[in-house]
Amino acid sequence: MFLNQEKYIITKHAVERYSSRINYSEKEIKRAIYKDLYSLKNKRIITVGNKEYVFYKNSREFVIQKKKNNTRVVITVIKHKRDKKEAAIRKRLREKEEFENNIEK
Repeated sequence: MFLNQEKYIITKHAVERYSSRINYSEKEIKRAIYKDLYSLKNKRIITVGNKEYVFYKNSREFVIQKKKNNTRVVITVIKHKRDKKEAAIRKRLREKEEFENNIEK
C-alpha cells in the first residue's frame, strides 16, 4: 500500500452483500473488495456530502463514507442489473444536485 493511498474499513454488511453474489470465504471476499476498490479503471465516482457512490463497469456499486485521515468506510455493495445501472447513476446525480442546492440556500 502506498503512503498517500486511502485506507478502507469494510463493514460486515458489505461483506454479506458481496458474499451473496459469490461463494468465497470471508478473507477471499475482503481481498476481492480491496481489489475492486483499488482498481483504477472502469469506475465512476459520484460524491454527495461525505458519501461516495462508486460505480464499476460490472454493474456493481459501492457506497463509501469518508472519515478523517483518508479513511473510508465501505457501507454496502449493490449489484445492479445492466439495464438498471444508468437509472441508478441518474438517481445519485439527482441526490448530488439536491444536496448542492440545499448547501447554497
